[in-house]
Amino acid sequence: MGKAFPDIVRESVYDSAGNEFVGITCLNIPILSATGEKLKEIAGKVQQDEEIFSIPFIEVAQRCRDYDSYKESLLKMPPEQVAYSGLALVGPDKKVSRYT
Repeated sequence: MGKAFPDIVRESVYDSAGNEFVGITCLNIPILSATGEKLKEIAGKVQQDEEIFSIPFIEVAQRCRDYDSYKESLLKMPPEQVAYSGLALVGPDKKVSRYT
């Protein structure tokens, strides 16, 4: 998400001892509680909305040890077998709220 929207990540902050805490997003991030099927349904709907940027978190990515095996596994997987475990939505607050 930071690559697509570099302005959303703020500067690092420090505690009183000087320990760095890497900057976090300045956006509100709703957390959805939904089944994988519901998340997949929402992902399908937001694909048609040009104002919403979505990032799916899928189970195959959690099972793979590196990016190359993730790419290879996903390439072989039929779309109906892709299981969602999360979904990030970025866009105007009112539009994002409509999906959450």
